[in-house]
Amino acid sequence: MKTVEKQKKEEKGSDYSFMTIGDGGSTISVSTDSNRRFGRGTVMAGENGVLNEEKAAALFCENCRCQLFNAYKDRIAEEIPDTVVVDFVERKFYAIDERYSDYLIRDYYLHFDYSKDRAELLIFYVPEGDDNICGSH
Repeated sequence: MKTVEKQKKEEKGSDYSFMTIGDGGSTISVSTDSNRRFGRGTVMAGENGVLNEEKAAALFCENCRCQLFNAYKDRIAEEIPDTVVVDFVERKFYAIDERYSDYLIRDYYLHFDYSKDRAELLIFYVPEGDDNICGSH
């Protein structure tokens, strides 16, 4: 079973990544513009886009799997999607779930808009106390 397939393209401050989670799993695409400090993404559920122990074991250590399943602790196992936002610095997991439309993760603000088969994502880099964001000198 191929667990994660990634493609990446970079060009003058712009970056595009595409990832598929397993056979029939969810797909994730993210494009960023580091010069403008923002990104956009789409998460589309696949026909086999449910996380199970086998799929999680191929991607994460036991401690991370516990944290991951804890992010979806109030969902039954058959409903846990195979996608999640991971803060690798803080080692925290954030659910991509209709219950959560916004996250502030360290210096990043994430906003999700949900439809039937996808989540659209906006990402902004918003470091605390950065006077250059508002054009101040």
